[in-house]
Amino acid sequence: MSNTIQNNTTPSKSARSHPSKICRHCRSNIACGRPRIHLFGPKSRNENLLKRLSDVLDAEVQPHDSLSEYFCQSCYREFLKVEKVLLQSKQIEAFRGKHKTSIEEQLTKGVQGGEGRQKRCNRNSPASVERQKRPKPLGPANESKKNCIPSAPRILLPKTDDFASNSHETIEGVTRIEEGPILDTCKTEVHLSYPSKKVIKVIKDATDAKIIRQLADSSYNYAANAIWSKIQLKNELAKKIEKEIDQECQNICSTKQPSMLRKCDPNSLMKFSDKEFEEELQLRTPVFHTFLKSAMGVEKQKKVKSCAPAMTMAASVLLKHRCQSMSAHAYRYSVGVLWHSGAKKQGFLRSNRWDVSASHSSTLSKLDEMGLLSGRELKDWKENLERHAYIKKALLEARKHCHKPEECIPQGFVTTDVSDLNLCFPALSMSMDIDLPSSVNNNPLHHNNMHVELEIDMVNDGKDNMKEILMRQGCVETSIYNMFELIEKEFPDLNYGDIDTSMIDKVLKIHESQKPKSYQIIGDNIDLYAKVKHMSSENKNKSIHWFAMNAVQDRITRLDLPDDMPIKDILEMENIEFLPSSIDNEKFLHDLIPLCARIGIEKLPALKCFKDVQINHIPHQYSKEAKTKSTQEPLGIVFKNENLNDEMIDIIQTIHEKFLPVTLQEKLTEDGDTILATEVAEKIFFGGDQLTDERARNSVYARSDGDSEFERLEGLIPKVEDWHAIRLVYQIMYDILYHPGSANDVGSMCSNMNVTNNINAKTTNVLDNFNYCKDYVKVETEAFVVAGIMSHFNMESLNCNITIPNYVENATKEVRIIWLHKQMKEMLERFIMTKQKEELDQLLQEVHQANQPRQKKVYLCRCCNKSYVYKKCLDRHEKKEHPEFEQPTELKTTEIHDSKSIREKDDCIYNYACARLGLGLLLHNFDDSVREGDGERTLRCWKFLMLIYKCYNHTKYAVAALQLLANVNAMLSPRKAHSLVWNRTINNKGGKAKNISLDLRMEHIVHLHKEMLANLGVNLTPECAARSSNAVKPVEELLRTVDNELLCKRSSGKHTVTRSQNDFELIVNELHSKGRVFQWRPEEHRHYQCFPEFKKTLVNNLNYKTLNKWINEHKKQWSKRGN
Repeated sequence: MSNTIQNNTTPSKSARSHPSKICRHCRSNIACGRPRIHLFGPKSRNENLLKRLSDVLDAEVQPHDSLSEYFCQSCYREFLKVEKVLLQSKQIEAFRGKHKTSIEEQLTKGVQGGEGRQKRCNRNSPASVERQKRPKPLGPANESKKNCIPSAPRILLPKTDDFASNSHETIEGVTRIEEGPILDTCKTEVHLSYPSKKVIKVIKDATDAKIIRQLADSSYNYAANAIWSKIQLKNELAKKIEKEIDQECQNICSTKQPSMLRKCDPNSLMKFSDKEFEEELQLRTPVFHTFLKSAMGVEKQKKVKSCAPAMTMAASVLLKHRCQSMSAHAYRYSVGVLWHSGAKKQGFLRSNRWDVSASHSSTLSKLDEMGLLSGRELKDWKENLERHAYIKKALLEARKHCHKPEECIPQGFVTTDVSDLNLCFPALSMSMDIDLPSSVNNNPLHHNNMHVELEIDMVNDGKDNMKEILMRQGCVETSIYNMFELIEKEFPDLNYGDIDTSMIDKVLKIHESQKPKSYQIIGDNIDLYAKVKHMSSENKNKSIHWFAMNAVQDRITRLDLPDDMPIKDILEMENIEFLPSSIDNEKFLHDLIPLCARIGIEKLPALKCFKDVQINHIPHQYSKEAKTKSTQEPLGIVFKNENLNDEMIDIIQTIHEKFLPVTLQEKLTEDGDTILATEVAEKIFFGGDQLTDERARNSVYARSDGDSEFERLEGLIPKVEDWHAIRLVYQIMYDILYHPGSANDVGSMCSNMNVTNNINAKTTNVLDNFNYCKDYVKVETEAFVVAGIMSHFNMESLNCNITIPNYVENATKEVRIIWLHKQMKEMLERFIMTKQKEELDQLLQEVHQANQPRQKKVYLCRCCNKSYVYKKCLDRHEKKEHPEFEQPTELKTTEIHDSKSIREKDDCIYNYACARLGLGLLLHNFDDSVREGDGERTLRCWKFLMLIYKCYNHTKYAVAALQLLANVNAMLSPRKAHSLVWNRTINNKGGKAKNISLDLRMEHIVHLHKEMLANLGVNLTPECAARSSNAVKPVEELLRTVDNELLCKRSSGKHTVTRSQNDFELIVNELHSKGRVFQWRPEEHRHYQCFPEFKKTLVNNLNYKTLNKWINEHKKQWSKRGN
């Protein structure tokens, strides 16, 4: 038996690497992502790379299938080194060849056999190599290297004839030294030629000799370094620089040409610029500026940033220490940083001792000075409106005394001669004396011939007499001259004797088109509770209730609309005009379509393809004006409590006296004396929350016994603003849709809050937790919209695709947006709008029928057609005369049974979801209309909100909404109504969708006031509070310039939710996947435990007859009061 040896090891398989994975030169593996160079690729580093490589390798490099086309990085670097060495070897060979040729020529021709040396600058001088530039001298940092190389000696020779004639020996010496060996040191002499004699000085000090040599070579930089290295010279130069800086600072601190730091008035402080001050330093104090710039190390900083703020601060501190009047920057720091941040008095003291800021008392004095600027812009607005009113009054008075234009008879018309007619008129005897009562003769109102005489004087005497007549009528002289300018501008060659009413009418129209913009005032209360440190019977805690105001100029005006009469009487306004019509419902649907499309595109991946057709801003007719920055003026604090009626009257009286445009007019009293009476020139709006609006109206009613509009306080038109109204709707939403016990009801608000763990939004008091609730409602509304879209497209999850027609995917933007909006419209009609339209149509029909004249109802017998007035009499007649006729007894039972069966088939979860979607979109539309400044869309939302307020017993806000609609449609003039609709927002920064409600801006100002008042501590007195409130706008303007200079980005104030996307997906999963809330399934168990019989519409419990009666009562009330 033969023994065989078995090898159990697996035989290795030889594998050959692909040529592209190894280096062509060293055959190393380059397949693992190592850097490599492609020799034959189109993106090689050099176009002549192959040629260079062939020269180095001394062989032609060509591509081959079996050879690699790559060099690794190491081989490529080695190739570059070898190439460099090869180039140097070629240069060595060339140098050796040149030397060999030169030696051979010298041996052949001899040293003396040449043509001789030509002059250096001769044009024909042979030069085989171009002259190279002289290398730069070594600097002080390389002084050690410079000393290692001995230099030839140099002698300074003055350029005088006498010296040149006697300097042959010196020149020979120099020449001899140059030809001789190079010495380590050189001799430096200075030849001075005085008028009396010549002096030669030998410079023995090495530093002085170095300075002289570098000055002779014009190397001033190195000469300066050498001078600075010598201590004696350095000290003298330092004294000179010190003296120069002192002179510069003395110059900039002088009063002859005041510096920017000397201008400490409020306007200069607000306009102060760090960059401009740095330019002033550079211009007026160049040495001082260079000193500061060097100390800051600007040139050595890697990050490029402005040095102006730091330089301004440093220069301000130094110059203020020198001169206390240079305090502009110190005031900016003390007011804008310390006082605004609530620094204590000790902090002011420390900063002032450092000369960084002004003292505490000086800061307060400066705030008082800034407070004098409060209301300055409002004063200009008021004066412009008053000036316009005076000119208009003069024009109207002039029109009364101008003759009418001659009547132009059209062609084809003739006049009739009445001379042949026997016309009789009653005549009075001219000799008859009529005794009139003295009261009539003395009363100027009964002078019948006065206007006739004035008219004759106007025609005959011209401009001067017109002025005299208008002055007699109480017109202001300045307004009369302004009127003359308007007339002469329109009619340059006018003779005032020929002026007629048509000319005055034309000038009036032009003058009215140039009317300045009006403004409105917004107010809100400031409530503080100040606790004292040591409480006693005399020193108690303070409960403060003051009133703050803000004036905002109108951005949108329609001067072409009339402003003299109301639109119509309030009783002529139909009740259905207060309610949302079918047109309003259709417009509301078109408002929601782009909003839902925007949410779907942003949240659904399947709709991302429509991103390019997304409507981010719904346009309206005043979109351009709405994105402009608003002009506003904080008006400080009135130290009155609006909760008290008498103090609220004082607040309204203060506004009339200080901020209302008025005119003064002469008026006769009952005693015959002439007084100046104040008349309202322009009514303005006064806005606030519902309580402010109600108290303002009550104050006006309390003064209704006044003789004029000004005394009756009718110069203000109270109104309710939007933010407080929409804030209440969030509370109503929680009252309807939120219940703490509905945590197990999938898809309800409480359940969704638990899923997202949003504890802050779980509250029944929305008004005190508004920001938390609003953020949550926004996320949940978006989730309901997306769940509705998914149900419409039959999507299973958020990441599912949507079947989009082919003609839509490749179509134009118009076709795609039309298709998308059509889908949104179908979704909204299915879940919201169809049922809402039915409810509104029924509401309008019943309200309209309730206002029709009542007709006497007649009951007819069903057998003999005998008529009866009362139903009971008819029943008695039929029972007695027609007993064979049976009464319907089972009708009522049948109706109850039918209604019960219908209620059992209802889907309450589906109704809840539709109601939540509809109310959420109403809030979303309201907020978006405010952001865009779309007053028409906001007013449309107010119509729907009025029904919600009335249905859920928020009667005061329902009355406010009714009052708003009455003002817009009837009680105000067309121009005022237009302004009330379109000037409801304010834009603080400018830009699209940057508008906020006027009362929300007022809340911001109140919050700022509270911060400032809290910083006062125990000094919370009306005087200190007035100082703080009056300086709000100047301080804000100063802070704006400071932040711009320091590149400090101010926070926008918008609340962002970082985890909203995750919460959104969780809520969508609850609504669509688990709850199936948008699927109509009328089953008995389809209802929530806390909302067992939920209706689809929110106003289904509204009593239409009660609503109609309520509207009629307020219409009659407003008709009596006039507002």
